[in-house]
Amino acid sequence: MAAAATRVLVLHGYSQNANIFSKRLGALRKQCGKNVDFFFLDAPHILQPVDLVGLSSNSNPQATLEALDSAAEPDPALAPRAWWKVNEDRTVAYGLEETFQLLRDVLKTQKFNGVFGFSQGAALAAMLSALLERPHVLPSFLVDGQPPHPPFNFCVAVSGFRLRDPLADTIFADGYSTPTLHVIGKTDVIVVEERSRLLVGISTQPRVEEHEGGHFVPSKGNWRKFLADYLRDPASSDLVPSPSSFAGVPSGPNSGAATPSVDDLERIIILDNIPVLDINLDRNSGILSYPSVSCCTSRDLHEAHRRTRLKLSLGSASGRKAVRLEDSKVLSVDSDGCQSKGSRPANFWKAPVRRPQFLIPRKM
Repeated sequence: MAAAATRVLVLHGYSQNANIFSKRLGALRKQCGKNVDFFFLDAPHILQPVDLVGLSSNSNPQATLEALDSAAEPDPALAPRAWWKVNEDRTVAYGLEETFQLLRDVLKTQKFNGVFGFSQGAALAAMLSALLERPHVLPSFLVDGQPPHPPFNFCVAVSGFRLRDPLADTIFADGYSTPTLHVIGKTDVIVVEERSRLLVGISTQPRVEEHEGGHFVPSKGNWRKFLADYLRDPASSDLVPSPSSFAGVPSGPNSGAATPSVDDLERIIILDNIPVLDINLDRNSGILSYPSVSCCTSRDLHEAHRRTRLKLSLGSASGRKAVRLEDSKVLSVDSDGCQSKGSRPANFWKAPVRRPQFLIPRKM
C-alpha cells in the first residue's frame, strides 16, 4: 500500500496570494507529484495601493501615490495580501493576532505534516511552529482550551526572518524545536542573510542551506530535487543530500551584476520606483503578468527596458497588466493595455543600454 502523501500548509510572501504563490511553485509541485499535497492559504489582509509603494530618497511620493490611485482595482483573486503590516520601526506587527485566528480555524479542521513559508510567510511558518509547541501563550489560538493542531513534524522557511513584535517575542521566548529547514539566498537584498540568521538562532533543530541567488524560492533542478525529497519523507530529511551535492546544476544566478534574464524578471522588477513582487510568468507565451495596481505605463516599460535590456510590450490578461518579454533590444512598446477603451498606436524608442540597477526599499 502506497504511503500517504505529505500534507503541507503553504504560506505565501508579502504582496503575494495563494494563487500567485501556487504558480510560482509550479515546478516544485510537479517534481513532488502525488507524494506531496500542498495547501495554499490566502493571508487575511488585502493590501491597498499605498501599501505597495516603495519610496526611496530619489522618488516622488506624491506622484507615485497619484499614479497608484489612478490604477484600476485588481481582480479580487489576484489581490496582494499580507499576514501583517509593520510600523516604521518594525517593532509592531498590526493584524498578527487576526492571522493566528485564521490559522486556528484552518488547523482545527485540517491536519498537516508540516508548513512551508516564503519571506513573510516563512517568518509566520516559524512562529506557527513555535506556537503549536506552546499554544497556551496565546489563549485566543485555543479551541475549547485545547490546541487546534498537534505540533508540526517539520518547517521550511525560505528567506525567513525573526519578526520583532511583542506577541512574536512571547511565542519565541524559549525558542522552538520543530525541525526547520532554513533556505537563505546569499544575494538576497530584501531579507538579508543576517536577518535570516536571527531566525536560525532560535531554532533548536535547524538545517541551513544556501543558494547563490536572491529573494526567491530556488527552482533549478538540484533545488527541486532536494526540496521534493525533503518534503516526501520529512522523517528522513537529515539523510537528504544538500542541493550543492548535485553536480552540474547551478542553484541560480551568481550575482545581480549581470544582465537580468527572464528568470530575474520573474522574481522582481521595479518600475518607476514601484516594486512589482507578485509576478506570474507563462513561459510558453512569454507573458509576464502582475496586478494592474502596479500601474505600469508605457513610460514604465521604457524605464524597464533601460534597466534590463529586454524587449517589453504591454498588454492585458484577465484584469492584470501583462508584459511580453523577448531577449532582444526593445523596438516598440504597445501601450494599449493601459487604456480602458479604444487603443493607441505603438510608441517607439531607441533606449540607451545601461547596467541594470534594482532598488528595493521594502518592509516585511
